[in-house]
Amino acid sequence: MSETLYITAAGVEDTHSAGVYSAKWRKTFGDEAIEPTVLDNSPEFVRYFITDLENNEIDNYKTGDRIKLNIETKNTIGKTIT
Repeated sequence: MSETLYITAAGVEDTHSAGVYSAKWRKTFGDEAIEPTVLDNSPEFVRYFITDLENNEIDNYKTGDRIKLNIETKNTIGKTIT
């Protein structure tokens, strides 16, 4: 007579045993589909603002003032946003 033993998460089983867990904290996960995590890596415009040449954000400026337009984006390194 021979017997085949199966070593599983439930412990050692033979062909006639039911899966009885050796510890209460062990859990067998079902076959339900797991939804993968999707990362949104599409380029996104966040905001724009005007600063003086010393990077102080300003609301008002006049003709002749030297200003910089700052544009904040996400996921746009090497990409173009229109």
